[in-house]
Amino acid sequence: MAEKSIFYLALQEGWFSKFFEQYYLFGYIGDREKLDNYQKAKSFWRRAAEIIIPSISLTSILTKLSGFNLGLEKTESKVAKQIIDLINEEENQRLVSDYLQIAQKRCGKEGHFFDSVEEHYYKKNAVMSADQRGINNRLIVVEGQLLNRSTVAQFAPNSAQQLQASKEEWLLSDFPPHGMVEHNTDFKGNILRLKEDEGFSDAFAEYIPFCRTIGWYPYCRITGFYDSSQIATEVFPQISIAFVEYRRPKLYQAVGADIANFLDRETRKPIHLETWLDRLAAAYLLPLVTWASNMKEFRASADQREKLKRFAEFVGDDMPSKLVPWYQYAITI
Repeated sequence: MAEKSIFYLALQEGWFSKFFEQYYLFGYIGDREKLDNYQKAKSFWRRAAEIIIPSISLTSILTKLSGFNLGLEKTESKVAKQIIDLINEEENQRLVSDYLQIAQKRCGKEGHFFDSVEEHYYKKNAVMSADQRGINNRLIVVEGQLLNRSTVAQFAPNSAQQLQASKEEWLLSDFPPHGMVEHNTDFKGNILRLKEDEGFSDAFAEYIPFCRTIGWYPYCRITGFYDSSQIATEVFPQISIAFVEYRRPKLYQAVGADIANFLDRETRKPIHLETWLDRLAAAYLLPLVTWASNMKEFRASADQREKLKRFAEFVGDDMPSKLVPWYQYAITI
C-alpha cells in the first residue's frame, strides 16, 4: 500500500485514533439567522413531528444566544465560556443534540451527509463529488479535519496562495497540513472554507477544536449551509459553522504516560512511525491531549522530558511550525 494511504488510515483506526473519544457536541450554534429560517420553512410532516416532539425546536436557545456579542473587545474568551456553559446545561444540550440528530437524519435521506471533502479509494461520499447546484444553500453535513489557514503554507504553498483570495481562518480538509503535499496524489487540492460568525475565531481561539496554538484538529463534523457561489473568485466553496461535533481527546491522566511511552518506543525502533507523515501526526498527540485537559502550559516530568526531547529530534526540521514552541516549553527545565 502506498505511503499516503497508510498515513490516511492511521488517523481512522489504530494507534492514533485510540487516544480519542467518540463525537461530542461543541458548545456553540452559528449562522443562527439562516438556521432560524430553516426551522420556519418546514414541511407539514416536520411541523407535525414538532408537536409530538417539542424538543426539536431550537427557538428558545437561539433567542438566548442572540444576547451574546462575540465581537466585544477584550471579553471574547469570557463570552465564549458563557456560551459554552449555556449550551452545556443539561436541558439545552439535550435539546440541541435532539435537534441535530433529526436534522442530520434528514440530511442523510436527502443525500446531503458527506464523509469526506473529496473522493478517495475508500471515501466515496464526498461533498466535492455532489451536484454543486443541488446542494447550494442547503443544510449539509461534512466530516473532515480542521485546519487553521496559518498552517497551510509550511507544507502546501500552492494551496496557501489560492487561499489569498479569501479571508476565512478555519478550513475543512481530508488531510492535515503535512498531508497536503504535492506528492500525495490522494489530495486533489480541494478544501472547504468555514464561514463563521463575526468574532468567532478570536472568542474560541483557546478552545479545542478551534485552538490557534495547535492549528489542526483531526476529527470534526460540521453541519451548516453550503455555498458554492463564490468559487469563481475565491477558488474554494464554503460551508457555514452552524453545529460542530468533534472527537475529544482522552484525558491526559488516562493516556499521557501511554503516549509518551509510545513516542519513545517508536523513536528507538519505528514500527507505526516509519514515515515522516505518521511522525508528524504523532507529534500532535500530546499537545492535543494536554490542551483538552486544560494543561495549556504543560511541563513534562523528568522522565517524559528525555522521551519528548528524543522524539522531537527524531522528527527534526519537519516538525510543524505551530508545535515547535509547545515542545520547546514542555521539555524546558
